Formats: sequence, structure tokens, C-alpha cells
Amino acid sequence: DKYNIVYTNAAANDIAEKFQYITSVLHDRTPAERWYARLKDAIWHDLSEYPLYNEEPWHSKGVRLFITRQDVVVYSTDKTAQTVYTVSYTHLRAHETSQ
Repeated sequence: DKYNIVYTNAAANDIAEKFQYITSVLHDRTPAERWYARLKDAIWHDLSEYPLYNEEPWHSKGVRLFITRQDVVVYSTDKTAQTVYTVSYTHLRAHETSQ
């Protein structure tokens, strides 16, 4: 079963900003739609396999972090409600991934 995804305002704004950026650079919505579909699929993947965020208070609250391609997602889950709460989304820049 797939979980519902709930975005915080900050995460939703960041995702919308990247979607608009892809669309404006390529003058085509299709690549932006594919990017967003891949991001949602990654969020829906086996959520328990991603590590807990390694800083407090997030670690003790069960907040997890994963990187997919150039995207970082910080989230928590509510298994009873089958909901993923996406707390943060960030796009890594090339200089941040070369370390």
C-alpha cells in the first residue's frame, strides 16, 4: 500500500520552485513532470530503509533523510494513517555533491 504524502509549506514551495525552474529552462513541462514523478516514487519506496536523521531532536522523533539523484528529502511517517509528512526538500548543487 502506498502512503499519502503531505508536504509542509516550505517543502511544497521548494518543489514548486524546482518544477518551475525545470520548465522555464527547458521550455517544456514534460521533464519537470517526470522529475516530480521520480521524486514521489522515491518517497513511496520502502520508507523504513532510509536512515534516521542523525541530529536531535529529529533523531528521537523518527525523522528520516534520503538523497535521490540531486534531491534531499527529510520526512517522518505515520504508519497508522499511512501518511508521509515531508518536512523538507532541497536540491543539491554540483559543488555540494563533489565532496
